[in-house]
Amino acid sequence: MTSITAKKHKVFTQSWGGGDYSQCSVDSCPYLATGTIDSHLIEIDKIPEYPDTLLLGHEQVCNYHCTFCSSRPGYSTEPQEIQNAGYENIYEKLKPVLPHIKRISANGNGELFASPHILKMLAEWKPLAPVEECSASLETNGSLFDAEHWAKISNLGQYNLRVAITVTSFDDYTYKLLSGTTLPVQQVIDNLHFVKSLKEQGIVNHLQIATVVQERNFFQMPEFTRRCIEEFGADSVRLRPYQIHGSEDSARIWFTEMRNPNHPYHEEYLKVMQDPIFKHPKVSDWGLNTESHTPDLLTFLMQRDKKKVVKFALKELAKWPFRKSKRLLGKLIGR
Repeated sequence: MTSITAKKHKVFTQSWGGGDYSQCSVDSCPYLATGTIDSHLIEIDKIPEYPDTLLLGHEQVCNYHCTFCSSRPGYSTEPQEIQNAGYENIYEKLKPVLPHIKRISANGNGELFASPHILKMLAEWKPLAPVEECSASLETNGSLFDAEHWAKISNLGQYNLRVAITVTSFDDYTYKLLSGTTLPVQQVIDNLHFVKSLKEQGIVNHLQIATVVQERNFFQMPEFTRRCIEEFGADSVRLRPYQIHGSEDSARIWFTEMRNPNHPYHEEYLKVMQDPIFKHPKVSDWGLNTESHTPDLLTFLMQRDKKKVVKFALKELAKWPFRKSKRLLGKLIGR
């Protein structure tokens, strides 16, 4: 993968981003959220024979069913044999490129440590460049980041290694609910201690613990953030707001977004976010203090599922007094 040139980026922002990123989603871009996007532009005069950076996020497999995930609903429905053949084809095409890679990044397209084809490439990566010029970046949910799984790609420990682990909560009930798993959160906690030990040995050079702040876990965030820094030795704590996508039930989407001023818990959310821990230099805020533009619930449902809402409303209105039903029906139709 060759990085986008400044010229191509300019064309992109003018045609799609409004010329000033005004049409881009802040929630989807951490560089916009942190105001650092201009520092990430790269000028390339000549496209090299081989790229020096490889991003591996193509294998569609995960051991979680996160309630806020936008990836899994888009997974391929092809038989596993066909998918595996595709992964093998990608491997064969990338195999001669691997030695020329200086920076490799992997998050699978779900859970990294459940992605055998990507793990295979990571394990076989032997760059031609000097060790000090090479780096690796891994993103995982942490559930399988133990000694046994780490042994498969421990060769990465000789390079500048950055690890990002996403955890929804350290409360067992909340963790299971948001992650859609029966795995106990203690398994992730134990693995975080293991990763901390790798960091203390100088194997992991940077540890980031991330989460998605939403209705089910926002009140836990002060304690969550403190544990990340004090107990697990995180170099940074990424707090990302919930991002609306089209795969969930509309009502669930609306209630999940805490930055919405129309949300019944919005005031409580604002109070929680005043905790001094969020001013800690290790906390990376990806836009939690930015209000969302989500409308009130009825308007939101009408925008997304108008036919469904009207059908349900007509059924329920038949049970209401005539004048009250007429007023609400007029409101619905008027929208």
